[in-house]
Amino acid sequence: FLIHVVDRRIYHQSSPDQRTEYISALVNDLARLVEDSRIDVQGEGEYQQAFIDKVNTRSSEYARFSFSEQEGSSFAMRCELGNRVQASMGARDNKWIPDYIVGREAPEIESSVVRSLRGLVSFED
Repeated sequence: FLIHVVDRRIYHQSSPDQRTEYISALVNDLARLVEDSRIDVQGEGEYQQAFIDKVNTRSSEYARFSFSEQEGSSFAMRCELGNRVQASMGARDNKWIPDYIVGREAPEIESSVVRSLRGLVSFED
């Protein structure tokens, strides 16, 4: 979700080549972090490609939803995230998860990413 938000946020600030390079570097760095974490928990394995494949799939799914420069992700996009999180959680507590994600977590983490982007990313020549 956040990778897709970053991609949407930098779309108008960067050239297509810059955007591709930045998002690819971001995904590859995150894939390495995910692999390191999964090795610590699950043991040796090749986890990067599975992560990259999932990012590509989710990005295609999130691309169906509207996004605005001012408002960020749409309610429908946040609902999709909530449904994805709910599906990955255990059955005991998952009834409240979509509402919590849509109403609280998604806006909060998206806002945090936007603040970080302002301070870290510039595509000026």
